[in-house]
Amino acid sequence: DLFLMPASGGAPRRLTYNSSYDFPSGFTPDSQWVVYYSGAYGVGDLYKVRVTGGEPIRLTWDNREWKYMPRVSPDGRWIAYDFNGSPGAWRHRGYEGSNNADIWLARFTTPLAEPQRLTVNPVQDFMPLWAPDGQTLYYVSDRSGQVNLWSMDRKGGHQRQLTHYTSDGVRLPDISADGRKIVYEYDSEIWVYDTKACTEHPVPIQAPSDTREN
Repeated sequence: DLFLMPASGGAPRRLTYNSSYDFPSGFTPDSQWVVYYSGAYGVGDLYKVRVTGGEPIRLTWDNREWKYMPRVSPDGRWIAYDFNGSPGAWRHRGYEGSNNADIWLARFTTPLAEPQRLTVNPVQDFMPLWAPDGQTLYYVSDRSGQVNLWSMDRKGGHQRQLTHYTSDGVRLPDISADGRKIVYEYDSEIWVYDTKACTEHPVPIQAPSDTREN
């Protein structure tokens, strides 16, 4: 289920109540709704619920395939999401088949309208992120053999590979509010990609040892 609490801490407030899974993907630009995916009615569908709670609103109604990782555009008019595959698709590198994940775009209405497929290739494309201008989408794909960071325009054109890892792969990316940085996990470390300089680097983390002594 989904819970909400102040960034400064405090008591969490429950937003959803069902016996299946609910996974949040983010807020709408006006911060009034949480968008998420859930298996409340079987295979994963997309939903939104007010930050104050209340009845969740179902956005997709296709019980045949997964829809997940929804992200609303900065102007609130569009939503990008994954269709088919599963949230753990990055583990199945090199998979080519009818269950591969692709990125889709739709108008952010209730229910979603005018769905259109943005990526068309036999491997995995998933985890879309919006640039602040609402014209560029960043995402991850394993079409080069490993899971790397890619970009494309809002209509699915000008698809370009941004990182070129040949071992391990990019996991769990997210983008800063100004669109300058994309943070992700790679090779069990935290990395940052600079969207202006087109460079990436690991984040140095100095953590004290936690030696267990009997």
